[in-house]
Amino acid sequence: MLASILINNYNYSGYLDYCIKSALEQTHKNIEVIVYDDGSTDDSLEVIRKYEHGIKLISETNFGHAPSFNQANAINRAFEASKGEIIFLLDSDDAFLPEKVETVVKCFEDIDKCVMVQHFLREIGEDNKPIGRIRCKVKNVDLIKHIYRTHNITGQLFSYTSGLAFRRTYLEKILPMKMDEFDKIWPEVRLNRISIFFGDVITIRDCLGEYRIHGKNDSNKLKDKIYFESFISQLYGFFNNNAVKYGYPKIDRNKSVLRNDLSLCKFLIFAAFSNERFFDKIGYAYNMIKRGLLKIK
Repeated sequence: MLASILINNYNYSGYLDYCIKSALEQTHKNIEVIVYDDGSTDDSLEVIRKYEHGIKLISETNFGHAPSFNQANAINRAFEASKGEIIFLLDSDDAFLPEKVETVVKCFEDIDKCVMVQHFLREIGEDNKPIGRIRCKVKNVDLIKHIYRTHNITGQLFSYTSGLAFRRTYLEKILPMKMDEFDKIWPEVRLNRISIFFGDVITIRDCLGEYRIHGKNDSNKLKDKIYFESFISQLYGFFNNNAVKYGYPKIDRNKSVLRNDLSLCKFLIFAAFSNERFFDKIGYAYNMIKRGLLKIK
């Protein structure tokens, strides 16, 4: 199978060399690497052009909208230029481990109904060295059953951009991603949440890629109370719009752990008598307390 690795970049020249090398040095050799640069103002293009014989570069003027829509446009444009049966996403500050593509492609070959494969990521620092933590330790659950049982679409269910790969036939049904009212819903969230409506999602419980910690990670925004609440509201709106579109029922935030009207005492009672696993909810409580979203009385 031909595998297409789509790298999106904006002003991450300091990480690009490591990123592109990791894509080109895969044990699976039937690959194409497409780098989309969204009008970088640093020396990103100089770094990318060092690899001009091994990659395809798409360089355009900055798309100029919300960051989530800029990244969506990068994926749209790179996908248009790709030919692979399996599509891999890679943020330019992250990297793949050498056997990632080979391992993931085999998963798609073995499971015909598989539309998405995801995996864990190990964290690395600015020096490219592992920090010793694992990111995206996705739960071992049947995703669609879990979501409709718990009415919860967060909480270690999906990996990040660089931990996702898709069957081309799936992406052809939902791309291009378009601008809408959900400006806080990033492309990987759009693609992985919708995937459950189209086929099997397989989680490989190993680290096959690297997630870089550098202080400017978009995931840091979720630590802000106001941003997090807006994100969750948009996430439910986005999911339910697509659930209806593809013939599935909506989920109800008021039946999930992600309610913003609970004291700690009420939360624990709600957890004990709800259809979510009790200790899962304790974990969510801890994270919500840290973000200031759960009141302690």
